[in-house]
Amino acid sequence: MLAECGLPKERTYVTGSPMAEVLDNNLQSILRSDIHEYISAERANRYKAAKLKRESEDLVALAIRKCLHGVHIRRPVYMEYYWFEKDIRRDCDNIAFAKKFIQDALVQCSILKDDGRNYVVGFSDKFDVDKKNPRIEVLIREADG
Repeated sequence: MLAECGLPKERTYVTGSPMAEVLDNNLQSILRSDIHEYISAERANRYKAAKLKRESEDLVALAIRKCLHGVHIRRPVYMEYYWFEKDIRRDCDNIAFAKKFIQDALVQCSILKDDGRNYVVGFSDKFDVDKKNPRIEVLIREADG
């Protein structure tokens, strides 16, 4: 489908079924990691916030290693996030906060060299509801130029 849109296959990385399989068991923990929980942890105890961040990144890193084993992207990328929630209760900005954990885990796993602006040139978020299969899908495209 992406190739039909003119996007070169060799420059597109899709986190697919293997990542979903790993994330499935830990999805509720990752999805609960919203900005409110993080701020509360930060205010209560900086070590608690650091632990929350580390645990979330470790869960994401597990899925990344399974899905993107051997992939190392050294060019700048544009990332597309697709957030499928079980309902519409949470605000979009609270949901999308988890992208911080995803991008940091991509660096931790050496998929991306860095997640600064020289390496992640942009991102987009799309939100939908899937009561039966809440999930996060990430499309990583090498940026032009």
